[in-house]
Amino acid sequence: TDLNHPPFESTPMSVQEVDDQGNIWFLASKDSDKYRNIKLNKQVQLYFSDPSSMK
Repeated sequence: TDLNHPPFESTPMSVQEVDDQGNIWFLASKDSDKYRNIKLNKQVQLYFSDPSSMK
């Protein structure tokens, strides 16, 4: 996600784990566009939702 030039790109991902230190883990294949985009620009933004409460 290039946070300096809108429109911002959004890619759905699922949390795989939250460890004891509070680190949030996401997984993506090294062959994916998600991985390539993050390698190019490590500055990312996270949006979370709670589907059960529609928030």
